[in-house]
Amino acid sequence: MRPDIIYHIVDKRAWKDNARSGAYQPSTVETEGFIHCSTASELQNTANRFFKGKSGLLLVLISTGQVRAEIKFEQSGDHGIFPHIYGSLNLDAVLDTISLIPEPDGTFNVNVVEEN
Repeated sequence: MRPDIIYHIVDKRAWKDNARSGAYQPSTVETEGFIHCSTASELQNTANRFFKGKSGLLLVLISTGQVRAEIKFEQSGDHGIFPHIYGSLNLDAVLDTISLIPEPDGTFNVNVVEEN
């Protein structure tokens, strides 16, 4: 995992719908921003806690240096510090999208995500 990249898990349909407008803005952005992960353990825990058994997901790799909206690193319950983006994500900050495919037991092995 790289410190200059943050990771976001999103439904493929929601991503495509938002991408048509030129920016990504989930419904929670006005009230709580939207949560990203910045370490391998955060990504693994988030994938399996909130998305276990779900298909049709993308992992979005975002360059922190290219995000135009405000990024705050905030406590998320008792689960650690996570980067939150407040505002729309400009799509030119997206480095790549990777399909997340659950294992047969419904969990995700995101540790296979490697740097290019």
